[in-house]
Amino acid sequence: MNTTHNTTKKRTVPSMNGSVPSLKLLLETVGEVKHNKCTVKATVQEIVLTERLNLDESSQRRKAAKSFVQMFADREITVGEKTVLRELENLAGSKNDTKAMEINSSDVDLEAVLKALGIQVIMTNDRGSIWVYTLTDGRTHEIPDIERFTESRFRQIIGAQKACLVFNPEKNSPFSFNLVKKAIATAANKAPFRDSLASVGQGIHSIDGSVLLVNGNKAFLVDTAQNTLKPLRSPVFKSALIDGTEKSWCPGFSKDYQNLAKEEISKAYNMLVNHICGDRSWKHEKDPHVIASLIIATHIQDAFQWRPMVGFTGPTESGKTFLFEKIELLLGKGADIIEDPTEAGLRQKMLSNKLPVLIDEFDSCRRKAKILELFRSSGHGGTIVRGTQNHKAQEFHIRHIVWIAGIQLGMFKEQDFNRFIRIDLLPLEKVREYKAPSEKNMAELSRRLIAASLQIMLKAVKLAKSLAKTPIKGITQRMVQNYAVPAAVHTVATCGQDCLETGRKILEEMLVGREMPEILTTGTHQELLKDILYSTVKTERGYGGVHEQTIGDLIGGCGNAAMKNPTLYKYGLKIVSTKQGDKKLFIVPKIVIRFLLKNTEWEKMELGPILMQLPGVERSQQRFSDHLDIREWGYTIPLSSLNDNEQNSIDDDHDEGDE
Repeated sequence: MNTTHNTTKKRTVPSMNGSVPSLKLLLETVGEVKHNKCTVKATVQEIVLTERLNLDESSQRRKAAKSFVQMFADREITVGEKTVLRELENLAGSKNDTKAMEINSSDVDLEAVLKALGIQVIMTNDRGSIWVYTLTDGRTHEIPDIERFTESRFRQIIGAQKACLVFNPEKNSPFSFNLVKKAIATAANKAPFRDSLASVGQGIHSIDGSVLLVNGNKAFLVDTAQNTLKPLRSPVFKSALIDGTEKSWCPGFSKDYQNLAKEEISKAYNMLVNHICGDRSWKHEKDPHVIASLIIATHIQDAFQWRPMVGFTGPTESGKTFLFEKIELLLGKGADIIEDPTEAGLRQKMLSNKLPVLIDEFDSCRRKAKILELFRSSGHGGTIVRGTQNHKAQEFHIRHIVWIAGIQLGMFKEQDFNRFIRIDLLPLEKVREYKAPSEKNMAELSRRLIAASLQIMLKAVKLAKSLAKTPIKGITQRMVQNYAVPAAVHTVATCGQDCLETGRKILEEMLVGREMPEILTTGTHQELLKDILYSTVKTERGYGGVHEQTIGDLIGGCGNAAMKNPTLYKYGLKIVSTKQGDKKLFIVPKIVIRFLLKNTEWEKMELGPILMQLPGVERSQQRFSDHLDIREWGYTIPLSSLNDNEQNSIDDDHDEGDE
């Protein structure tokens, strides 16, 4: 059968509220067909799918469909005709033979397509990746290459119900997959670049004066005045990208917030203090209030101008781990106690999340130096820059109140001491009657505390900023900054107002007994120096003999022989002379630990802060070789301090003998 077709006559398809017309309507598009020397007007459906042209055999139907497809090859087609063309191509088996044609986007609202599917294009990058947010699962998905975006991947992110709008022609699917891809690509052209958006993870965030709560895969804008939570429907808030997860750190909090906010904050605060006091005695009377206030402050840590670190110290069996587990419960499900973390692992955990971080057994942590370097930037909310595989710098902003527990804080460098609020725990000797609350009650109290933190957030942050400027005799300004945070929370939680006068009084009470940084127990620096001086080493004698001497004996009378003694160099020691002629002992801690203090209690400690407690000690850099220009950082100790230490040791021995 010789059937020829002329160019079809375009039909204007009526708009259906801005959406794409249905397939049924498109199949009714009228075309002209020449058959048996006559021109017949017929619809697409009649031409291809009916018996009007006597196309009973499947081969003839395919041939007719292919002929109909060729009519569209030399001109631009509308979106409606493109949808029909896809069906004809499938029937004709001529998809690979069809010339690629442009879609006339003026015939369809591409934004309406994405809206109907619940898709929002939120960002892109310079490599062509596109990130979309789907209302189906409330998650963000990356499309690395829109040209290679597959139907199976689309079904995965859009869900079965929405996929029917594209892949179910029997039910008149209004959209083609190519149309969806074009809509995504068009929207990506207007989307911001990924590098310009900061990720916002779980927790409470302060963003340009607004308070944002991210809980699982849901985000809420907090109105602290009205005690309401307004759900956010977009994954982008101001300049931040909300990174949700399936796991909620406070289940059902959004529903209960208004009821929780009606309860008295002071009542919840007093209950918290009572739980912390428990069955123990405290070195500082105000420590339970400091801890309680810091628990509340940890939830809103992102808002404070300065964030202290919290360090628990105490001997074995002082209940550090038990107290830490109790604090973990009071901080809620978002808190985790971590042991022996890596710096990279902590950075990834803290990067976008503002959930509590607790590290137990920090003494045995193998990566203390790098971890403390990370925490230093957290205090003032600084920026950490790391390289990436694509040779572009990546910035990290860490803003956390970190909780650490260990037997000693002596392993910290001196610049870290003033960043800590130290809680020194006493041995569990004095026990009072105390009924521990159940885990259920603790969990309920933690939810109340999260609500309380949102209620007092703005006032507490404002008051902490003012209290940080308070001059207190004998206290460093950095230490005042540390305690300004719990003092502000304590004031607002108990008084309901950001009263500066009351806040200063509470701040002074919290700092009682902390005039000097109590790095270690009294006399520890003398014990360290004694252990170094009494260390026995082997020295060579004439005729190949070996003689054992103490370091103190080698230093001896401090003559020229001692000043250039290579044995002292070997063990990290050197006698130096000042311009005034005074002689000092120069100690390089890392070498002393390696050769004199190995397998002792000092091995895992940072010796610098301990040595700095000796009178007249200075940190300096000295040449450490007679032949090479090798310089080492260490500490110079006046020899008079050595004599005083020796005299104190003699006095102690005499006292023991008298007893």
